[in-house]
Amino acid sequence: VDVVYRQMLRWQAQWQLDVDFYHVTSAWAAINVAGPRARELLAPLVEDVDLSAEAFGFSACREGQVLGVPARLMRVGFVGELGWEVHVPAHHGEALWQRLLADGRALGVAPVGIEAQRLLRRNCPACMREGPPGDLDRAALEDLGMELATVHRGAGCE
Repeated sequence: VDVVYRQMLRWQAQWQLDVDFYHVTSAWAAINVAGPRARELLAPLVEDVDLSAEAFGFSACREGQVLGVPARLMRVGFVGELGWEVHVPAHHGEALWQRLLADGRALGVAPVGIEAQRLLRRNCPACMREGPPGDLDRAALEDLGMELATVHRGAGCE
C-alpha cells in the first residue's frame, strides 16, 4: 500500500494533478469472517445490510453498520468457504474481534493465522485467482510432506 501511495504522489507532482490523496490504511481494522456458518455469526451484528446470497453476491461490497459503527463489508472467499471481510474504524477493531470470538464460541469459531489461510487457499484451485501477489510462491501442504493435513473440498471449493 505504501508503494502505491508514494507512486500516486509522484504522478500527482509529475502531472500537476489537482487532486488530493490520503493514506487511510491504518485508520481501518479488517477482519475476515469465513466458514460455513459465517453468515450465521455475522448477521446479528450487521445493520442496514442484507447478507443473503441473493442480496450480497460474491465480490460485492456494501456499507452499513456493524455493532453500531460504520463498516464496509466485502463478500470474499479466500479459503474456499463462505466469507466476508469486515472493515471498521481501527479503534473499533478490538471490540468487533472480541464480540466475534464470544458469539462464535457456540459455533466453533477459532482464530486462524494468515499462513493457515494461505495454505487453505493454496489447496483450493478455485480460490487461486484471489489473494495478494506472492501467495502462489508459498509451499503447498503436499510440498511439505503434510498431505494428511490437506483440506479437500468439492470441485469449486464452495
